[in-house]
Amino acid sequence: MGKYKDLDVFEERGFLTEEERDELLKRESRILALKRIEESARTEKEFYEVIDIWNRLDDNRERKERAHEIGRPESILEWNSCELSNASIFNYDKVLDAQRQKGEFIDTIYDHPKGMCQLVTNGFLTEIIDELKQSRKELIYYLVIRDYTTSEYAQVTKTTDRNVRGTRKTAINKVRKEFAKALKCMEEQSLPLTIDERYFLKQGVRKEKA
Repeated sequence: MGKYKDLDVFEERGFLTEEERDELLKRESRILALKRIEESARTEKEFYEVIDIWNRLDDNRERKERAHEIGRPESILEWNSCELSNASIFNYDKVLDAQRQKGEFIDTIYDHPKGMCQLVTNGFLTEIIDELKQSRKELIYYLVIRDYTTSEYAQVTKTTDRNVRGTRKTAINKVRKEFAKALKCMEEQSLPLTIDERYFLKQGVRKEKA
């Protein structure tokens, strides 16, 4: 049995149930089978079969990882277009507090204009937001995440409400434009897109129903 010689002892002492023992053996058998398939591959077709197996294993691993991630919608696609994207629907500080009580500190760590690019799960959006001017990062952070009104932000920054609204529109449109380019590139390369991403690419931002 080699590496499995202690399994019977573990099972007798209650360290390992019969089901866990069987699952361990199945897992090791699959690993051994995959290794043999990899080593025996000779033709192009056989190598493609190995790659398909790797892809399936990666998909399964990523699916399991996503199940343990804090889900965040790419709400930037819907900023200022639908009531569902308004931060006023929930108390953001309460959300952060609830996360901290569970030992989840990532959102709190990045809860500032420079770090907000890390609050989205899409790599393209992270890069696009990170490359914005600092003044526009601050504007988006306070208007979108912290739900300041344009007049409140104008008062803090000693500018006009009209100027704030114009800058907000310019900043968000820039993000949407760059993100659309990234999605178009993904589509041309036959890379998978989410339902929201496909909708955004084809029809633009969803509008609130009248």
